[in-house]
Amino acid sequence: MKKFILSLAVVALAWGCTTDGTEDVKQLTGDKTVIEAELASVRTHIAEDGFKVLWSKGDKIGVVLADDSIVPFTLQDAYAGKAVGCFEGNLAEGAEVKSAIYPYSASGVTIAREQSVASTSTEISSGDVAVATYENGKLNFTSKVALLAVSFKNIDGSMIAGKKIQSVKVATNDKAISGAFTLDLANTSAALTHTAGYQYVDLVYTDTPALSSELKGYLALNPNVATDDEIRVYVKADDVWYGYTIKAKADLVAGKRYNFAIDAAQCVYVPALVWAYGGTGVIPRFTGAVPAVDKDGNVYTTVNGDKHLYKIDKTGKLVWKVELTSSTTVNSSATIDPSGNVIYINHGTNTFKAINANDGSTKWTFTDFFAYGTATAVGTPSAGTSETATAVGDTNVYLGNGGTTGTILAINKETGKRVSYLSQSVSNLNGPTGGTKSGVALYGGVVTAFNKYYGAHGAHQSLFDNPQHNSSVYGPYVPMTYEADYSWEMQNDNGGCVGVEIDGKKCIAFMCLEKTSSGVYNWRVAANAIDPYDASFPDMSTNVHAYDYQYTLKGVNSSNAEAALTVGPQNELIITNKKGGGTSGGGVYGIQLGSTNKLLWSFKPDTDCDCVGGVVADKEGNIHIHSDDTYYYIVKPNYTSGSVTKLAKAHYRYLAADFGYAKVGEYGWSRAWTSGTMGLDGKYYIGCQFNVNAGGNCGMLLCIEYGGTTGISETSSWPMHYGNPYHTCTSHPELLQKLGLNK
Repeated sequence: MKKFILSLAVVALAWGCTTDGTEDVKQLTGDKTVIEAELASVRTHIAEDGFKVLWSKGDKIGVVLADDSIVPFTLQDAYAGKAVGCFEGNLAEGAEVKSAIYPYSASGVTIAREQSVASTSTEISSGDVAVATYENGKLNFTSKVALLAVSFKNIDGSMIAGKKIQSVKVATNDKAISGAFTLDLANTSAALTHTAGYQYVDLVYTDTPALSSELKGYLALNPNVATDDEIRVYVKADDVWYGYTIKAKADLVAGKRYNFAIDAAQCVYVPALVWAYGGTGVIPRFTGAVPAVDKDGNVYTTVNGDKHLYKIDKTGKLVWKVELTSSTTVNSSATIDPSGNVIYINHGTNTFKAINANDGSTKWTFTDFFAYGTATAVGTPSAGTSETATAVGDTNVYLGNGGTTGTILAINKETGKRVSYLSQSVSNLNGPTGGTKSGVALYGGVVTAFNKYYGAHGAHQSLFDNPQHNSSVYGPYVPMTYEADYSWEMQNDNGGCVGVEIDGKKCIAFMCLEKTSSGVYNWRVAANAIDPYDASFPDMSTNVHAYDYQYTLKGVNSSNAEAALTVGPQNELIITNKKGGGTSGGGVYGIQLGSTNKLLWSFKPDTDCDCVGGVVADKEGNIHIHSDDTYYYIVKPNYTSGSVTKLAKAHYRYLAADFGYAKVGEYGWSRAWTSGTMGLDGKYYIGCQFNVNAGGNCGMLLCIEYGGTTGISETSSWPMHYGNPYHTCTSHPELLQKLGLNK
């Protein structure tokens, strides 16, 4: 490790036992050889103060011989702290010196991703690399790195003023600026070639100093940065990440020092990666399921193209994984019981399980899905549970059947036995056709599911728990007591239904894609008021019921059905939109239902891409959105102007690379076409698919933190697509009450 001291002018740097560097390699007594070498003044300094290099105790160079073997030479102790040094090592008699490298390495060289320094030190952190030619008895070294002299400006009034600085991260796109490299010893001007490169370097302050204008440090990096390259600057202060993005003003050049003044005034909250799970050779794609997260930060998820349920702890480490099926893949999202002891998960076409959260063992398995038919003709079984989420009550769970029967089942939490099921009426024991793919809502004392043929349908929870009817074929059943009027052609059953308060009334709202007679596609959002106390709530299968509220967003989509419904900070219904039908791209829309139905705000991503899956509203009133091209946006709606303020934007693949979970050149194109989940502490979880440049796809589950978010919105009754991070399909305040966390 070298130390810098200030000098009045740029000085030549020399290695050797004399200051003039005129002596050649000479033999000492015994088997030690001393090499005197000269380092040309390859550092061009931006400022006119200059630097003088002091050698540190233990510094080593690697002397390269004619047979390409490398012999270590170590600085003699007497020269530590001096500008010139004497290095000694073992050379066989007659050995032919070809070149040398600094620092010594038997195979290649490394520029450290993390370079530590104390704020009071003048040391250059590890990372410097130099290569020498041997000519006329001298080793002439050329530096292969660029040096960033880090400092801070515009501190007063900034978000990081007065905070303790832990680290500074500098990252660029797909450029190897740290990692393992090889050298071309025959060509000192040749660039380094990375073998395991990373697109960032970290300067870690070991004493976490309070920010001041005197705070400095040095970062060595491979000068693989060109003019106008994007550079992301991160500053970690008091355990929170801040930063901003700039463009390189010039090509970086090896051997040069650059003043890198971080503008504290531009440092704002930025998304940062806490951990990532997955990657090449581990699992396929995290693109079908939405992770469930408990209060302790444990994550339960399935993976598209895989057969397992995974438990991952709050540090990103695998706790256990269990095989759910041996023949099919699993795309369903897990549900965590509020007790934290049991995980509910459905898979395949006819299996629903309760898994013990502690060790992944099976508590019970349910397969008693009824067939499509009548009381006298059972017909062909048509059960299906894929993609549905589970609503959790005190004694029963409520599962939507994704097969053609499309019914809702009540299953006892302890025994795993069916308690009841939903049918259309007393005279028709079948559930509504079309399937239920979007999960079940438990809100206002009513259990509701949605499918594209019958809209929202359901019944009072008390009827599921205490059914009044029986059938010799199917067992106890509940006649449907809630069904939204179907008067237009629905194209999707993915949007789901949510509970929301409108004009002081508890309502069930849902969305679907409408195709008009002229072939135009519109998004229709509708809601009906419910009365959980009225046991005579009308039978919607016999009484046509107009919607209490509805709003049509016209001409925003084709027949694509990948979308979701969420409740926003001001009880607006937020829908995501997949582009199509001549539209310019996907978007997100906040719609107010009530006495004055209207579009409150809208957002479109920066690129012409889809917005799919559910968004999340946080405590601060921000909306967390992801787009299909794997950008993560955090926006704040302006309910007066209808616009949004973009607070942050990050690319999932670059987050993975900026924080060390992906090497340069390892991953290419990526997608995120699922919903994100926010934990109780405000961390955001999202699954992504990456293209491995060597061929094939893989997946990563990312845990992201943003300093401007402290948790999920508690004011809205339904803050995300699956209700809350436990995916109980109940409101967030209700979950907090069960967890004993409500204020």
